[in-house]
Amino acid sequence: MMVRRRIKRSSILAVIALVALLSLGVGYAAWEQTNVIEGKVATGNLSVTFADVNIENGATGDYGATCTYNLGETGTTRTLSLIVNNAYPGYECKALFDLKNNGTVPAKLDLTTSSWNDGSKDGEIEFTGDCNPKDSLVIEPGGSVECWALAKVLDNAQQNHTYTSKVTAHFTFGTES
Repeated sequence: MMVRRRIKRSSILAVIALVALLSLGVGYAAWEQTNVIEGKVATGNLSVTFADVNIENGATGDYGATCTYNLGETGTTRTLSLIVNNAYPGYECKALFDLKNNGTVPAKLDLTTSSWNDGSKDGEIEFTGDCNPKDSLVIEPGGSVECWALAKVLDNAQQNHTYTSKVTAHFTFGTES
């Protein structure tokens, strides 16, 4: 009988241990949780263009001077070349234009004017440009900023000469000026 009692006792202890382990497993399973987080990232595009370009000739007489422009595009850089033909002292040419954001994300602009690329000397021509508003050159999608560039022929200009310069608008993604 003693053997039976040992078997019975050890069987009861085994069953108790098994129930205890199962209880621990059920308790652990009740506390463990799996969270699945899914996300979707969609990128936008940068697309800034020159729009509504208008040339104002500030001629003081009809001496054959003309002012024209060409537009260029390389990557995220846009250029407006202002070309003054048959320049004479006192002639002015002003380009009025908008920079328009056709993209889906805000565009931060860096606007520069280049020096004359035709070998002209100081005192022959003056070139300036800017945008309004000056303090914020971040253009929201669908928005635009008004800009201008002015070429003014000075007293030392060469006769029958063509002057060319560029307004360069380089843009990047940006939300702050």
